[in-house]
Amino acid sequence: MTHNLNRLPPADAEALLLAMCPRIGDHAPELARRCGYLPLTLRVSAALLAADETYAVAHYLTQLEAEHQQPSADPKGDPHDPAASVTAALALSYAALPTPTQQAFAQLAVFVGSFDLPAALAVVEPTTQDALADTLALLVQRSLLHYDADTARYTQPDLLRAYGRTRMSAPSSAKPACATPATTLI
Repeated sequence: MTHNLNRLPPADAEALLLAMCPRIGDHAPELARRCGYLPLTLRVSAALLAADETYAVAHYLTQLEAEHQQPSADPKGDPHDPAASVTAALALSYAALPTPTQQAFAQLAVFVGSFDLPAALAVVEPTTQDALADTLALLVQRSLLHYDADTARYTQPDLLRAYGRTRMSAPSSAKPACATPATTLI
């Protein structure tokens, strides 16, 4: 599957990083480059760093580079493909989530369109409505889920949903009825 990945000009990419996480500071040009100047990757990286003041930016850069060098799941995969930058940033952000939040992220990948809290509650297991609301808020904070306050609905953009589906390996990752994309709960 290919996705349209529009790059930002370097100055705009750096400005986005610094707006989300000012402590990135002088590392902004290097981080923007390693993120491929891609808005999704920039937001996910900056959100992770903003959420944890103890996470050294230099250490994140090292981890991002190491993750980027991992062999692609696609044997035809090109490590210089912009999608490799997205995968590397998502892998680090996903790994930094608590296990129940990782599971919820993967389970939510069944939604092709937007969804609300009751629909999410139908696919995320095990949880309560309050716990799930907290989990969804964390995913929004980490730029792994989008929230529209006007409609009270969430969306998981295509690339995030595709990554989440790769994480649905365990049989308990989702309720049995959710093995295929959800469209009836929308």
